[in-house]
Amino acid sequence: DLASLAGLSSEDSPPGIFPTRLTMARLHVTKDSVAFSGVLQAKPPAYGSGPPIFSIDEVDLFAEYAFGSNNGSGISIELGVRALIQPPPDSDIHPAEIKAGFLYSGSSKPWSLKGSVDNLLPAHFYQFFPDDTRTAAAALLDGVVVRSFDIDYSSAKGEASMFQGSGVLGIGALDFELTYNNYGS
Repeated sequence: DLASLAGLSSEDSPPGIFPTRLTMARLHVTKDSVAFSGVLQAKPPAYGSGPPIFSIDEVDLFAEYAFGSNNGSGISIELGVRALIQPPPDSDIHPAEIKAGFLYSGSSKPWSLKGSVDNLLPAHFYQFFPDDTRTAAAALLDGVVVRSFDIDYSSAKGEASMFQGSGVLGIGALDFELTYNNYGS
């Protein structure tokens, strides 16, 4: 646990939504590059009287500096994040999963961001409503589900070069496919 390794007390430790369990760390050195990778995972969330339950379940980082002539030189960084929105207690549904990724490649200079959400049901939002309005909100949102939604964004030389969004929104018995593409001028 990173909080323990850093000597943090319970008062100094990060909030429970942040992953602190180091489950993998690797340093790789070759004649052409130096690379580091690691994975942090969160402890299982606990229900209580606090704010809504949202947890960053996992953070995956890879960073490399290449200096050899075989692969081109420069820095590359990849960061992946997986977060969960918990369903109501005693529910049979699975958590909604939100994934995001970031990529920068110094040799070609592009930036890339990707994100997705799967299995997002109104029940996942019950905890965000006050107790006295939860039933009404659930009745209003009951027939809506985000089956999937994906975003892909790229930029190069400080300018956006591409934005794509696609997904499937279910309303009652109907599924609507949503697509948006913008490749700039």
